[in-house]
Amino acid sequence: MPSSGGQRKTSGWWYTVVNWRIEPRDRYYYEDVSQTAKPEGSGDPIFVYCTRFGSSEILELLLRRADLDVNAPGNCGCTALIWACSLGKWAIVDTLLSRRDITVDACCPNHGHNALVAAAHRMKFETVHQLLSHPRGHEMDPNVFAACGCNLLVCASRSGDEDTIHNILPFTNWRDYPNAQDCKFGRTPLQWASYFGHDSLVHLFLSAPSVSVDHRDKRGNTALMLAASGGRYSVVQILLASPKVTNVHNDCNSNGDTALSLAEWYGQLDIARLLESAPLEQAAAPFTSDCAAQSVFFATSFAFYFWIFTFFAILSILSSLIYFSLQINVLGFRVYG
Repeated sequence: MPSSGGQRKTSGWWYTVVNWRIEPRDRYYYEDVSQTAKPEGSGDPIFVYCTRFGSSEILELLLRRADLDVNAPGNCGCTALIWACSLGKWAIVDTLLSRRDITVDACCPNHGHNALVAAAHRMKFETVHQLLSHPRGHEMDPNVFAACGCNLLVCASRSGDEDTIHNILPFTNWRDYPNAQDCKFGRTPLQWASYFGHDSLVHLFLSAPSVSVDHRDKRGNTALMLAASGGRYSVVQILLASPKVTNVHNDCNSNGDTALSLAEWYGQLDIARLLESAPLEQAAAPFTSDCAAQSVFFATSFAFYFWIFTFFAILSILSSLIYFSLQINVLGFRVYG
């Protein structure tokens, strides 16, 4: 600030801070560090980069170029159409689909998905619906599997939107792959339907001949365990009524919990009573490896030896206590006698 005499102060700590400059050596150092950082999108063709980070107006200018390859893959292998769908940029998607030279069903060689599955994987289901209803939507394969194992139905099931799932089902051959699982939780469509309490979908998925009711997610939970812990009473009823569901009382997750113990832990008392009343034949299946490891010492062939060992261990401890008690008494007699 100017002083009262109109002259600028050129001393003091504040002047040093305000007028501080990086020395040439330091300036070179900072610039060198910034140059080593790779910005996101580096290596992408200009058209893919602008699809990800630019505006539709810039893309319109690029699309006028006669030498533009709209199907050129980015650094990761995804084309501009795949990126636009996964980001939910419908204005760009619609523009690209209007071009005859666009490859609609192109798949990323690294991620494995096409534009439709890429949008579903990012939970962009408004874009998914727009793609399926588009005149060129039939050119996209709705049964593609991503490299991570996800497909269109698994992604939709994970969203928890029952209407979205019902709208997608007619486009897929889900009965051929009813046990596909998502990459984050390892859950099948049946498990997600059980988790969210979608009764109609649970009925539908159980009708698939090859569906696995014993499939476990990454924490070892089955569909019954997810329904029991989440308080989905009607789903538990549906699962218990299915002849495919067995081993109800002994099947355990990775923590050693059964469907019953999970219902009790989360305070689902009605479900706990329902599970307690499950027929014994539903618990007659052989133990799973997790439960067998926990109950092996209580099996008939081990119980006899276990209790004999326990008896002799207790007898040995009692004998040692009596011996030391007698020794103390003898020592006391000698001292005070």
